[in-house]
This record gives sequence, C-alpha cells and structure tokens, in this order.
Amino acid sequence: MRKHLKRIKSSGSADEATAYLFFLTEQDGEVVMTAADSDDPPDPEVAEKRQSIMEEFDDLMKEDIPAGIPPAQFEGGHLRIDTDPTANPPSLPVRPIPAPMLEELKNQIKKYIELGFLRPSSSPYWCPILFAQKPGGKWRMCCDYRALNNITIKDTYPLPPHDTLLEQMKEAK
Repeated sequence: MRKHLKRIKSSGSADEATAYLFFLTEQDGEVVMTAADSDDPPDPEVAEKRQSIMEEFDDLMKEDIPAGIPPAQFEGGHLRIDTDPTANPPSLPVRPIPAPMLEELKNQIKKYIELGFLRPSSSPYWCPILFAQKPGGKWRMCCDYRALNNITIKDTYPLPPHDTLLEQMKEAK
C-alpha cells in the first residue's frame, strides 16, 4: 500500500495556529495514523524520516493553493448554515490590525479573490480576522468564527466516534 501523507495547515484555535503532519500507513494489514506537531522538539531520526517522506511525496504537498473551490451547490442540495432565527447577527468590535500587516491583509484578500476562495458579499454576517506567524516567517490569515458558531443551530444527529470513522475508511483507496 502506498503511504499517504497529508499536511493540515492549521489546527486548534485561531489564536494558536499550529501545523500537523498526519501519516497514514499500513502495518500488519491495519491502517495506522500518526501525527507530528510542528512544535514538537525535533528528533533527528524522525526529522530525517519526515524529510525523506516529504521528498518522496512532494507532488502531494503543494506550496501554492490550487485555484477554485468546490461549488457551494451540489447535485440534490445546497450548502447552508442554519442560524437561530431569534438571534441577531453577531456584532463584534473589529480587531485592530497593525499598520505593517495591512499590506499583508490586502495581498492575501486579493490572492483569495483571484483564486475564487473569496467574493464580495453584502451578508450581515462577518468574522474578525487575525494573523498567526507560520514557521519560516510567513503569515496565516485566520478567521474567528466563534460568535457565528454560537448562534448556529447544531445538528441533532450524533456523529460517530473518530475511531469508528477510521475503521470504516481503512479499505478506502
């Protein structure tokens, strides 16, 4: 079985953007997933193996974001977020963005509009933006959706435990 490597660019709260590497491998007929936190102290043996795998699967880890996103509409339905009809859209103070970061904000918004990830909107809903520095000095734009999440109607059906989902996916290719 080919080893799969997936890089998740951000995880955790918006205030602490952390990168994780997830490795899915087959060992003794079972699919095993391990995670390496980018903040873990580097173990030379692990770092060497990680580098080797990243080079082997370089085609899976693109530096540039591909243009376009899946459409919001799909066959048989439309993607939507239901909110409490009695709740007003959250009204939060705008987080101050330091003057040196304004140029970064403009560049990232322009890039995401060009890629089709963002579009002009007149929605009453919005979220504060903040930046987290990535390893290497680049900046990640983060959106804080906590206020919107607080007025979102939660799904009434329970999600299966993650180990059940992984078990169901072990035969997936």
